[in-house]
Amino acid sequence: YTGSFVWRRNIERTERPFLTVSNSGILIIADASKMLQAVSGQGIYLWSVQLPEPALYAPYSTTDGRICILTKSNLYCFSVTGKLRWQVKLSAPPTRQLCETGAASLLLTLTNKDFLTVSLTGQVLNTKTLKKDIKALSAAPDGYVMSTGDGILAYYRSAAAEEEKTVSS
Repeated sequence: YTGSFVWRRNIERTERPFLTVSNSGILIIADASKMLQAVSGQGIYLWSVQLPEPALYAPYSTTDGRICILTKSNLYCFSVTGKLRWQVKLSAPPTRQLCETGAASLLLTLTNKDFLTVSLTGQVLNTKTLKKDIKALSAAPDGYVMSTGDGILAYYRSAAAEEEKTVSS
């Protein structure tokens, strides 16, 4: 917190590394050499996994602690211990980093204009074809907010959140 030196750790050689700190304080490193590595908040080397292809973006840590990695052709999900939990084959490369909704699902845009909603258990819940390019995408309570290049800002609630509100009212 003060900016003072805490620890240093040598890791396997990386090429153009991406870094993320998970909600549990684990440093996750992914790089162009297809390596995924984890180091604890105390600097202890935890594990490494060789991916079939390089990561395109920084690892994404979900609110429940899963670690998601996007490559050109797959979305991978790992446990905090480095075990592959699931993978989703993508129909085209992703255009941006994952976005987690406030309703506990992942959003993903692809270069072929597909817009995917994926559950945290790896099920593709919905696939839509985009008519406009998305310029911004962010989590929001019970859903997400999206902005397009023509100045439109839209807030979407998930169907599960709407059903829950109907049942509780």
